[in-house]
Amino acid sequence: MKIFITFLISIIMCFCACKSKTNLKSNTVIEGKLEDKEDGYYYLITSENALDYDNYYKALDSFKIDSNGRFSINIALDFADFFQIRKPNGQILLFNKDLYLKPNDTLDIFVPQKHTDTTVLKGTAAFINQIQWDLDALQFDGEEEEENYNNRLTKDPDEYLNLIKKYKLKEENYVLQYFSDDQNNVEYIDYINAKIKCKWMNDIWSFLKYHNYYAHDEWKYLPIDSLDRNIIDKWKPSSKFHFLENYGKYIFEYVNSLYQDQIKGKNDSLIWVNEFNDKFSIIKENLTGMDHDLCLSMLSNNFWVYYKLMQHEFYDQANLVDKYFAKNNQSDKYYGLFNQKYNRYLKIAPGQPAPNFTLKDTSGNNVALNDFIGKVVYVDFWATWCGPCVASIPKHLELQKSLKGRNVVFLYIALESGEKEINHWKSYLSEKNWPGIHVVAEDQFRNVELKPYLLRAIPTYLLIDQEGKLISGSAKGPERILPEIKKLLD
Repeated sequence: MKIFITFLISIIMCFCACKSKTNLKSNTVIEGKLEDKEDGYYYLITSENALDYDNYYKALDSFKIDSNGRFSINIALDFADFFQIRKPNGQILLFNKDLYLKPNDTLDIFVPQKHTDTTVLKGTAAFINQIQWDLDALQFDGEEEEENYNNRLTKDPDEYLNLIKKYKLKEENYVLQYFSDDQNNVEYIDYINAKIKCKWMNDIWSFLKYHNYYAHDEWKYLPIDSLDRNIIDKWKPSSKFHFLENYGKYIFEYVNSLYQDQIKGKNDSLIWVNEFNDKFSIIKENLTGMDHDLCLSMLSNNFWVYYKLMQHEFYDQANLVDKYFAKNNQSDKYYGLFNQKYNRYLKIAPGQPAPNFTLKDTSGNNVALNDFIGKVVYVDFWATWCGPCVASIPKHLELQKSLKGRNVVFLYIALESGEKEINHWKSYLSEKNWPGIHVVAEDQFRNVELKPYLLRAIPTYLLIDQEGKLISGSAKGPERILPEIKKLLD
C-alpha cells in the first residue's frame, strides 16, 4: 500500500512539474525614458493588433511615465514577436518602427524630445532593432547626389526607376552586411526587407501621382504603363507584414492606380460622386485575404471627403460596403475599425439630433448649441488663419441681411489653437462689424466638444432645424444656403 501511495505521489508530482514546465514563460523587460512625455496611460500592443497610425485592437499592458520620464514593462513571452508602444491618444510612439523581442530579452529606449535627434537603444534586443534607425540615417555620397535624389520626381520614367532601384539596393546590401554573421533572425530580416520594398513601392506611386505636376506643372496621373509593368509582382512584400504603416499605404495606392486608369477621360463632375463605389469594386475584384480587408478598412480614411461632397449618396454606399464587409472578411479587427468609423458618421446623418457642445464666446461666457432649440441654426466652422473662411465673410453678411428678423441663429465657431491665437481672434472680431454669435474652439480640430462632428477641414457648415436635428452636417456655403433655410422657416 505504501509503495502504491508513494508511486501515486510521484506521478502527481511529475504531472504538476510537467504542467508547470509547459506553461512556463520567460520574462522580457522593456524600459525607457521619454523627454517629451504625455499625461495618461501608454500601451504595449502586438504589432499584429495594429490597425493604423492611431488605432489598435487591444493592449497587452498599460503603464504611466513617472516624473523623470521613465517607464518599465515586464511581459511574459514564449516566442519572438513584433510590438508597438502607443501614446495615450493611440498614436505610435516610435513612428513606423516595430520592436522585435524574444523571451528573456531586455530593451532600454531613450526617446529624445526632438524627432531630429537620435533615439538610443540598449540591452540584448538593441542590436537587432537598431537597424531601423540606421536605415533612416543612411547618407548620400555628397550634396550633388542628394540634390539629384531630391529632384527625382522630375526625371523621365527610366531614369527614375534606375535611381530608386539604386537606393533600394543600397539598403538591401546594408541589411545583408548587418546580419552577415546572424542566421537566427530570418523572420526579422524578412520584416526589414518588407519595409524596404514598401518604401520604394510607395515611391513608384508618388511618381505616377506627382511627376506631371513637378515636371510639367499639371495635375495628371501617369498610367502604370509609364513604368515597368511587372514592377508590382517584382517588389510585392508579403502581406504577413500587413501591420507595417507603409504596407497599408502601398496596397491602397495600388487600388488608386487601378482607379486612375479606370476614370481616364471621364467627366470630372461624376468622378467624386462615384469614387467610393468605384474603389470598392476594384478591391472586391482585385484583392484577396488580408490585402482585401486592409483596403476595405482604409476606405474609411476618406469618409470625411465622401461625406462632405456627397452626403446622401455617402450613406447609401457606406451601408452597402458595411454589409458586404461584415460577411466577407478574414479579419474581424479590420472590419471592426471600418464599422466603428461608419457608426460615428451615422450619428451625424441627416435627421439625427445635432450633438450638443458648449463653447465660450468673446466674453468668456458659455454658449451651448441646445440653447437654440426652437430656431433654425446655421453653423460656420472657420478660423482667422483660414483664407477661404475669411474671404467668405461678406457672403455671410449678405445672408444675414436676407434673413433679418427671421427665426434663424448664425453661429460662428472659430477653430484656434491656444491662448495667443484666441486673443488674436477676439481682436479680429472687435475690428469687424460681423453680427451673429461667435464662440471659439480651443485646440482646433482636437477640441473635445466638437469631436462628434468629425471635422477634418474648414470651412464646414451645419444646418440644423427647429427641433435640433441635423438637416446637413456638410451644408452649402453662405452664397447657396438661402433657399434651404427659407424652406425650413416656411
